[in-house]
Amino acid sequence: MKNDTLQSCLNALGFDAFNQMQEECIATFQVNKYVRLQSPTGSGKTLAFLASALPHLTPSVPFQMMILAPSRELALQIADVWKSMQTGMQAVCCYGGHDKKMESNRLKSGPEVVIGTPGRLADHLRSEKIRTDDFRILVVDEYDKALEFGFEPTINEALGYLPQPEKIIFVSATDQLVMPDRFSKHHFQVVKSKLNTADKLKHLFVQGEDDNKADLLTQLLHDWNDEKGIVFFNHREAVDRMSDLIDDLGIPHDVFHGGLEQHERERALTQLRNESVHVILSTDLASRG
Repeated sequence: MKNDTLQSCLNALGFDAFNQMQEECIATFQVNKYVRLQSPTGSGKTLAFLASALPHLTPSVPFQMMILAPSRELALQIADVWKSMQTGMQAVCCYGGHDKKMESNRLKSGPEVVIGTPGRLADHLRSEKIRTDDFRILVVDEYDKALEFGFEPTINEALGYLPQPEKIIFVSATDQLVMPDRFSKHHFQVVKSKLNTADKLKHLFVQGEDDNKADLLTQLLHDWNDEKGIVFFNHREAVDRMSDLIDDLGIPHDVFHGGLEQHERERALTQLRNESVHVILSTDLASRG
């Protein structure tokens, strides 16, 4: 039955098989309570931990699994992948900037899975909108990033409302991971990807002087006009300056950074997905999802 469930998931996604890292994560989680998944961005970690947990979930049992993500964008991405898997089980996504009352109403239906940012999940746990009687599986995604961004106290607050999970997956893109005190004494089986996502990329190095970088980037955007992509900048001010420049030149694009309202950020990602624009100018916020 479990294999049938995972095969149905693959069929829904249009995949022939899981990759090596995903297969290993599924097999490891089957026989171990605590798993740490370490794999680079773009290697399929989200599907790996969702597929690993899926055989351990029971339809119609509410609030069995909770997934913590350090950003709204990552939480939404996880929810999108879960929806695409067509499991027949409901997931509710909760995050700051979203209508809390709307989330509370959706939580009343007792979804099997709850996905969200630590602060918003702590809010719902504190107000008992999320029940914990049947909670069994915890996933903490990009925990290394969460530590880097100073979210550890908020994550610990959310975890403080939860009973001891039966199964846990901590996910990171790097090996720079210190486990929370609550779980530091547990033995985590480590799954590491043997995939090198950089090998799949074509690298092109273009060097320019400081005073002509904008002109050089504009030329590249013209040359690759039909290619979808994200251009990363160090600061949101640089994003906005470049946006004004290429807007004057008539290059369709959108911007993505922490200074925007949530609906503006979601709009930018939607426009890239549906190819209304081919380019997004962004800070590294976009790399977290």
